[in-house]
Amino acid sequence: MNSILFINEEKVNKYSYTDPLFNDLNLDDVIQEVVRKAKLFDIKDYFYMPLTIKDDILYRQEVFKDLEDSRVFDALNLFSYTMNRKMGELKESKTVKFNAYKNIFLKKKIEDVLEILNQFLDTMKNLNYSSRAIKMMVDYISDYLNSEKVKFVISDMALINEEMKKVKYRLAFEGGSIKISKDEDEKLIRDEINDVISMYKVESPIQFSRDYGMLPEHFVGQIYKELSKYYPVEFKHLELFSKHFDGFIDENIVQMSNDIQFYIAYIEVMNRIKSMGLNFTLPKINEEKTYCNKGYDLALALKFYVKGNKIITNDFLYDKGESAIIVSGPNQGGKTTFSRYVGQTFYLASLGVPITGVDASISIANRIYTMYEVEEDSSNLNGKLKSELIRIKNIMDKIEDNSLFILNEVFASTSLEDGIVLGKKVIDMVNSHKSRMLFVTFIEELASYNETTVSMGSTVDKDNPSIRTFEILRRLDNSNTYAKSIATKNHVSYDDIIRRVE
Repeated sequence: MNSILFINEEKVNKYSYTDPLFNDLNLDDVIQEVVRKAKLFDIKDYFYMPLTIKDDILYRQEVFKDLEDSRVFDALNLFSYTMNRKMGELKESKTVKFNAYKNIFLKKKIEDVLEILNQFLDTMKNLNYSSRAIKMMVDYISDYLNSEKVKFVISDMALINEEMKKVKYRLAFEGGSIKISKDEDEKLIRDEINDVISMYKVESPIQFSRDYGMLPEHFVGQIYKELSKYYPVEFKHLELFSKHFDGFIDENIVQMSNDIQFYIAYIEVMNRIKSMGLNFTLPKINEEKTYCNKGYDLALALKFYVKGNKIITNDFLYDKGESAIIVSGPNQGGKTTFSRYVGQTFYLASLGVPITGVDASISIANRIYTMYEVEEDSSNLNGKLKSELIRIKNIMDKIEDNSLFILNEVFASTSLEDGIVLGKKVIDMVNSHKSRMLFVTFIEELASYNETTVSMGSTVDKDNPSIRTFEILRRLDNSNTYAKSIATKNHVSYDDIIRRVE
């Protein structure tokens, strides 16, 4: 196991970028924001590979707990960025045209990477962390640095460095050309330079350095090309080193330094939302109850972070024996946002990342399916209801056991009686697959269909039913609270009518 993200990468669910789930639940906005924070790194695919095994999820949660320590966070972030920069420079070395210069460049970058690894280990010695992933990474890097291969490379580079000290040369500037030759007597050269300075009365002569990092590649390359002719033994050793140790840096370490950003970037996005006074939690996994307290739509929070709007939090619960939450209530009351929050909670929990809320326990779904209302397509001759039924059948033909199915405002084009019949059939099909569903619908009667269904509803202000609270509450009596509030406000409730009759 050499991954800080996976115990077993084969035991994952892979989703296509184009799966309706990501657009329906606005998860694409969340993923895009996290990936944008880590734009130098390749982490996008990981957000389309949810985990299915409890221990795999806990493996990642342990890392998030360690990263709550800012010192551990900073150490890993620095390691990730410095490795990324050096590996980028190593990649650039492949494009250098002059072999002698390319060999020098490669050796220097290998030295830099080994220094980064040693500094990282020194830092981690003084920090507290307990996650299996970070311990594995630290141990892996330590074993790598103590390996015979690395020890040989270090000693070989030390030998090359001693040999390169013998390389002495002289640059002669004559007109528009530069001539390179072996170094001559230092005193003679110094006298010649002083004569030139005196002749032109130069007070602060230019100092030439052997660090050619800021000079044009072709200029430095030509210098090393000519020097290799004067010092063939020294440069031959360098050439052999380059041939043997090109690609020397361990690919597992490079991958781990990249994959750290899966955690880092998510935390950076999460911290922005925390600044709004909102909470995140690491959920318990596959316990008896499935619930989340004071959660919210993360995509909406990211949007409101810019606008400064207030986010309303909500709870949801699938108690023992419950498989279908039926959400109803007035339009524009937050029902669709609530359904997205529930879907996001299940999906993000399966990635092993913190989810919105203060406390949660999530039963991981093998697969999440979504079906949100879409505008009628004039080119579709089937009609809206038939198109919805075809989409539901396509999902039911491939649905796996222990899945989650979220429906939003389907069957709105049919009668109440037909909607009830169709809704019950969908509930039965979902139950036959031992799965869960959340159904946002105007058909409140579905909430009392059987013992597996439970009612939740969007609420309004008690004194003014035209004001939405955006709170979605569990209805123990499955009553139509919105209709009751309207009737009461207009003095046509059951009690009002009975009073008038009497």
